[in-house]
Amino acid sequence: MNQLDLTQESPDIPKPAKPMELYIFLDPLNPQCWALQSIVRKLQIEYGHYFSMRFVLSTKLFNLNKAAEAPNIDTENLSHPVLASVAVKAAELQGRRAGNRFLHKLQEHLLLKTKDVSSYDVLLTIASESELDLEEFKQDFHSVNTAKAFQCDLQITRKWKSTKCLASFSSMNALKTKE
Repeated sequence: MNQLDLTQESPDIPKPAKPMELYIFLDPLNPQCWALQSIVRKLQIEYGHYFSMRFVLSTKLFNLNKAAEAPNIDTENLSHPVLASVAVKAAELQGRRAGNRFLHKLQEHLLLKTKDVSSYDVLLTIASESELDLEEFKQDFHSVNTAKAFQCDLQITRKWKSTKCLASFSSMNALKTKE
């Protein structure tokens, strides 16, 4: 009679990749996007094993271009609507969770505390409250990688013609490009 060793570990079976990716288009300065966060969180808790999520910043370029018309730029008191979006991308370079914490705090400061989140000084305060590495955040904020990540989000937004807060599902295979 054979004895089975039930304590023996089974070989590691790789987890299958999540078949869907949820793209969440949001403008961090838009109050409607704040309301979307609770819905997204609920989806993530209940159905997160079916999909992965990606936040895509869809800052309105008209507003950015209008603010850029100022002839003099004061580098000491830097303030511009695009800075909030760049800061979110800089925070994401410290990890997805860090980026989400920063985004949540940014929206909290904007909507509940009515702070000017287009100010660099306020963004540094938010980064500190979000428990980010502040020196790394400052470096990332000014890095080319952050600018490229933000430009990528703007390209995705333009390609998908998204202008409001919305979520869109996509098959992971559909996103791969064939060369």
